[in-house]
Order: sequence, then structure tokens, then C-alpha cells
Amino acid sequence: MAEEGHQHVVQAGNDIEYVSADSNTKELQHKKDDQHVVQAKNDIEYAPADSNPKELRHKKADQHVVQAKNDIEFASADSNIAKELQHKKAEQHVVQAENDVESGSRTRSKELQHKKRMRRLYYVAAFAVLQTVVILVLALTIMRIKTPKFRIRSITIDELSISSSNSNNDGPSINMKFEAEIGVKNTNFGHFKFEGSSINFMYGGTQVGDALVHKGRVKARSTKKIHVTAEVGTTNWNVASHIESGSLTLTSQAKMSGTVHLMKLVEKKRSAEMNCTITVDLEEKVVRDLNCK
Repeated sequence: MAEEGHQHVVQAGNDIEYVSADSNTKELQHKKDDQHVVQAKNDIEYAPADSNPKELRHKKADQHVVQAKNDIEFASADSNIAKELQHKKAEQHVVQAENDVESGSRTRSKELQHKKRMRRLYYVAAFAVLQTVVILVLALTIMRIKTPKFRIRSITIDELSISSSNSNNDGPSINMKFEAEIGVKNTNFGHFKFEGSSINFMYGGTQVGDALVHKGRVKARSTKKIHVTAEVGTTNWNVASHIESGSLTLTSQAKMSGTVHLMKLVEKKRSAEMNCTITVDLEEKVVRDLNCK
């Protein structure tokens, strides 16, 4: 559009130059009219010397004068009309050129606005994609609630007594008192609030003791250590073989129920279970092996 406007400006300049050239042509016409006047004067001066009657000569001279005046008036009127037409045409070309320039400016302005709108759309789309990625990451990591882990970390035997038989002849017996350290591991980004539970100790499928775990709270992504005391006692003829071998194997079972609180917005109930195998050295009165699942 800007190039078209420039072409119209050039056209307007050419029109103005054409008017100037036309004016030069009209000057030639005026010179020709002046020649008619001179010819008329010569006719008047030549009339006395002519053999024709004087009246005819004067009429001829008068005709030349009239013709000259008509030519001058016609040339002047024609020149003015031509100039006006050419000026109007030149003005039209200038106006058209200005319109083309304005139209080109509007077109460029629209293109810039379109580019700005597209840039904004790109930014909005990129922000939406980023938000989606963040939400997915939160959903897969932070917002994903896992079940806490509940394990016996260690056992310290305080008392251990072995009896070969009792008065009722029920067989040998083993009585033991120990302190156990329990660990509750919470890997969530919210705290875990658990209820009170009980750890049952078994020998040969029979419960021989227990330990109470009071309710509590575990912080986000941390492990809480709990110390409990348990007493275990068994009277059974099968114990004799363990006494002879010098080792006793016990098992423990427990279930801890609670709720995971995530950012004060989400609450999910979770239950952690524990199964441990404990091997006790009866001679050294220590735990040789502790394996929990």
C-alpha cells in the first residue's frame, strides 16, 4: 500500500509538470494571435498602397483583428479550463496517494495488533501447559498418599529366666521382659495421626505376650520413635528343645490405623501392618536376629 501511495504522488507531480507544459503551448498560441494582430496592422498600413478599393482592405484588416481577438479569447479560455482540469486531476492523485499511505499505515497497525494478540495467546498457552505440568507433579508426588511403615527397630532384654519344670509338671518355661523401640515412618507431605494399638508376641502360633502403643502423631516426611515394654512367658514341653539349642524364636504382629492429613485439605485413612521374626540367644540374653516386614 505504501508503494502505491508513492506512485500516486509521482503521478500528481507529473500532472503538475504537464500543466506547466500545457501553459507553454498556450504561450505559443498567444504568439500566434499576436502575429494575427501584426498581420491586421500590416493590412491597414498596406491598404493605401493597394490597387484594390480601400474599403475592401479595411474590411479585411478588421476581419483579421476580430479573428485575432477571438483567437486570444479562445486560447485564454481553453488554457484556463485545461489548467483547472489538470489541477483537479493532480489534486485527486494527491488525495489518492494520501489515502493509500493512510491505508498502508492502518494495515501495518492491524498486523502489529495481530502479532501482539498471537504473542499473548502463546504466553497463555505456555502458562496453561506449565500449570498442567505442576498439577501432574503434585498429583504424582506431593498429593499421592502412601501408607506409613510400622516396624520394631530394636529389642533390649532386661530380664530372662528359664525353668526346667514347675510344680504342676507342665514342662519347662521361659519368662522374659524386654524394651522395644518402635519406628513409625511417614513418607507423606502431610502428618500421620495414629490411634493406639497393641503388638502381640507369638510362640508356636500362641500369644505369649503383648505391648501397648499409645496414640500419637508423626510429622510429614519423618520417623517417630516409640519405646514400649513387653513381658513374654511360655510354658510348653516344646520349649525344652529351644533351651537345649540355646535360642528361642518368636513372632510379633500388629496393626496401626490412622489418618494422613495433607495440607489441611485432604484426609485419607491408612493402616500399617507389621510382622516380625525375633531370634533370642538364651545364653547371652540378647536378640541375635530381628527381621520385620
